[in-house]
Amino acid sequence: MTDDQSGILLAKAATENLGMKNPAILYSTESFGTGLKDQTLAALKNLGIEVPEKNLFGFVVDEKNFTPLITQIQNSGCDGLIAIGHQMPA
Repeated sequence: MTDDQSGILLAKAATENLGMKNPAILYSTESFGTGLKDQTLAALKNLGIEVPEKNLFGFVVDEKNFTPLITQIQNSGCDGLIAIGHQMPA
């Protein structure tokens, strides 16, 4: 599945299944994460949802402490979270 297809699926699940109108997006800042974030943003826009810059939260791949990001997300006023990343080996 391509990033654009995955982005469409993420956007539809967030809006149609979960009812999000003001999502936050948590994404890894390497190419996989930024590519899928961009495609998800485009798909959300096609569904009539503009995600403000303040609701975009990037993290480095080897991040271990997500507490500051989670606090920012909680304070952003979002009504849901789309998380983009992949499992790292132990």
